[in-house]
Amino acid sequence: MTENIFSSLISITAGLHRDKRTDKDFKDDLKKLSCKTVADGEPIFEIEYPRALGNKNKYYKQLIDNCRYTHFNEMLQAFQKDVSIYELEYHYALFYPRFEKTLRQIQEYIIKHDHKISNLTADDTYIIQYLKISAIWLFSELQERYQKYGEEDFLNLKEITAFYFQEPDDAPIWIKKNTTVYKERLTKPQHTPATKTPKEPKALSFGYRKKEIEKLAEVIRQLQVKIDLLDESQTSMSHFTDVLTADDLSKIKEHVFIGCETTQFRAVLDALKPYFRSLTLTNIEKSQLFYTKNLAPLTANNLSRAKIDEVKQQAEINRIVKQLQ
Repeated sequence: MTENIFSSLISITAGLHRDKRTDKDFKDDLKKLSCKTVADGEPIFEIEYPRALGNKNKYYKQLIDNCRYTHFNEMLQAFQKDVSIYELEYHYALFYPRFEKTLRQIQEYIIKHDHKISNLTADDTYIIQYLKISAIWLFSELQERYQKYGEEDFLNLKEITAFYFQEPDDAPIWIKKNTTVYKERLTKPQHTPATKTPKEPKALSFGYRKKEIEKLAEVIRQLQVKIDLLDESQTSMSHFTDVLTADDLSKIKEHVFIGCETTQFRAVLDALKPYFRSLTLTNIEKSQLFYTKNLAPLTANNLSRAKIDEVKQQAEINRIVKQLQ
């Protein structure tokens, strides 16, 4: 992947505010950007942003375009129609938080350096606002195409700008539907029958995305060694694996008693989430299977309150769970 301009431009140590190059420098560097990245597929949205004036604006606008098309092409590559539904859901669980995090970080930078839309004539504001628009474009392309593979709420363009950037309804968005060119509507690949028949209520399950249960079992074993994940006097590692991979949690009769701190268990759940379709705090509570080391039922509320910035052995937890990749 090329340099991720979406992170480097707003970096504390190497962000746009630290770029002291002259207009002549940007003119020279602009000439070196002869290779333009193009989209591998027709975008659903198009950007209509004010034309770049000046070498600095032109240079950074081209860099941003190259990077957003690189991310766009990676997204199209990941969501090919010949992959399984589980892989599509897995990829959505990876792309969504990545793109959402970018939106939040850009907003933090805008606030910190006062790059409001009203000051668009300033070079740095023009560039950062274009970065914002490009990030919204990527997020919108992801949701419009593949939102059916995730659980998060769909947000339209106005809702995105209001929620992530606290902008009023009349604020310019500079993005519109590419209705004249892109008319195809992506539907779920042939996994969904053409005619729907009434279905029984869906069984509660965490929806493990992988086939290799042995890998998950090994991750649980390592977590047990490292953080005393389970109270082994009451819950075996194999039982916890069975719970996580069960097709119907209502058939599980034995409870799961955790042995680590609730904050650590929440960190484990967060790390595991991309590998499951429905490993949510709500479903943990719904299962009525989980109990803390103090023998209290684990609820969505106390799990929500257990999320903190500094968790004991957080790095080790993340390292171990990443073996599922």
